[in-house]
Amino acid sequence: MPITIQMRQRFDSSFLADGDVAVRFCTQEVEPVLLRGDSVVFDFTGVDNMTDSFSNACFANLFKNHKDLVGNRIRFKACTPLIKDFVLSALSMSQNDNN
Repeated sequence: MPITIQMRQRFDSSFLADGDVAVRFCTQEVEPVLLRGDSVVFDFTGVDNMTDSFSNACFANLFKNHKDLVGNRIRFKACTPLIKDFVLSALSMSQNDNN
């Protein structure tokens, strides 16, 4: 069953910035969803900006731990070009860490 996370509402901000908060979010909220076999859709509607700290802390580790799920059970929605760049950067970082 897909779980959609409205990032704007979840973090009560259009600017996602805190890497420590991102790590807790990923480990406490996203990982359990994936481990029980469900899908996660990150909906960025209303999010205008994000720091690389947030993106890398949340998504690089997620991609590294679940690379086979990206695009299948881990999906992204309503990404602005800037948000897409941050997500792709985190994906690239996760792949570089595996080399």
